[in-house]
Amino acid sequence: MTQQREISVIGLGDMGGVLARTLLHKGWRVTVWNRGAARAQAPAVAGATRVDDPAEALAASPVAIICLSNYAAMREVPDRGGEALRGRVIVQLGNGTPQDARHAATRIGSRGAASLDG
Repeated sequence: MTQQREISVIGLGDMGGVLARTLLHKGWRVTVWNRGAARAQAPAVAGATRVDDPAEALAASPVAIICLSNYAAMREVPDRGGEALRGRVIVQLGNGTPQDARHAATRIGSRGAASLDG
């Protein structure tokens, strides 16, 4: 018996798109969201579930990889995620300073999620 592995990828630029395709190829159930819907089309064709709001992506999986360009862009996700963050693990892979990472971890933690900064 195999366990279904579920993950969400938020942000489908160069890195997020590759992560989503790789996870799909490895048998993960992947949910994707991108600010511009066009970038979510290719992963959806490959088998990912495309959603229209980051809160939906957060609610879909126990782990979410946020792959937006920087912390300023990432801030919108926890703000829009609301209760969908509770109990989740958020992996942040954007660019920023250690101070940005600490601030994001505090923000995510205050919504009941664990965070890991890459």
